[in-house]
Parts: sequence; C-alpha cells; structure tokens
Amino acid sequence: MSDETIELALVGDVYVQRPDPDSTFAHVGKYLRAADIAFGNLETVVADLEHLDGGGHGPRTDEWMISAYVNAGFKMMNLDRLRRRREKSPRSAAPDRGGTKRSQGCFRLSHFGLHH
Repeated sequence: MSDETIELALVGDVYVQRPDPDSTFAHVGKYLRAADIAFGNLETVVADLEHLDGGGHGPRTDEWMISAYVNAGFKMMNLDRLRRRREKSPRSAAPDRGGTKRSQGCFRLSHFGLHH
C-alpha cells in the first residue's frame, strides 16, 4: 500500500435543468474541482427531445446542460439507475425503444469527457 491520498467527491441525485446551469454548483464547484475523482449520480436522461420516443415524458436534461457538470468539476457520472428503472417497470420511466435514451446519454457524457 502507498501513503498517497486520493480525494473523492461523491454527489447523489444530480438534476440540472435551468437557464443558467453553471449557477447550480456555484457554492460547491471548488470542492468538486479540487477532488481527484468527482462522481455524480445523474438522476435524469441526457437527451434533447428529438432523440426520445413518445415526447420525452419524465425527468430529462437538455444535452447542452452537461457542460455545467464539466465546469463544476465532475469527472464521472452514473447512468445505471436509468437502466435499472427501465428493466423493473416499463411504466416507471419514459419509453426507451432500442435504448435510445441510454445510448444518447452515454454519447453526450463521452463527448464532454465524462466517464460513465
């Protein structure tokens, strides 16, 4: 074992959908950026309406909002809850025909350099 320290910042249930998304993390961004690993549980689908079947019912984050997570210092986001919710009950989340929501969300997170 090494004497090195790794600093983690873990944030649960993140959902940003506002005109000024960077303001969401204004008070905690310095802690997220200082961490070696800043992890957030993404509570929503990341996809513009055009990528969703059925009109995008349920919580959804516009793709352009992801830059707020990056600017705040997040380096990793969790999408697993979206998959589990869909598998447990097809009525508990918006329709995801062919995995469109999940694949679009993964694509957008990767595009902004976030691990998932």
